[in-house]
Amino acid sequence: MTRTITVFTDYRSATEFFYDVYLTPWCRAGPYVVGIWLGYIMSNLCVKKVKMNGLMVAVGWTIATLTGLLVVYGMWSYNTLQPTAHYDVMTQLAYGGLSRIAWAAALSWVVFACHYGYGANSTNNDNVDKYTK
Repeated sequence: MTRTITVFTDYRSATEFFYDVYLTPWCRAGPYVVGIWLGYIMSNLCVKKVKMNGLMVAVGWTIATLTGLLVVYGMWSYNTLQPTAHYDVMTQLAYGGLSRIAWAAALSWVVFACHYGYGANSTNNDNVDKYTK
């Protein structure tokens, strides 16, 4: 079990936080559903190659990159021991509830794009050609 760096005043609040946030299934359900959805979409496509134009690929990578960076760095002081900024309750709820889903969606694009050959410069990449033909 990994440890998280969180400051609590007593043992009871740390234990309650762990059970409320890390062990409850509904806190992990969002990313799980995103992964199931991606697997369902990819299994029902039944094609070896998905045709996307360059603009669609660029927009997908841009949105996935920005989403990943915003999840990790967007509220950096929210995850520090001594927060330097005050966040209202709605901002905390939105970040806490949607950050995992947004991260899973960004990773889903990476998996989808790489699986169908849009993850790298595939002009000289034999591995992409081997799996997409």
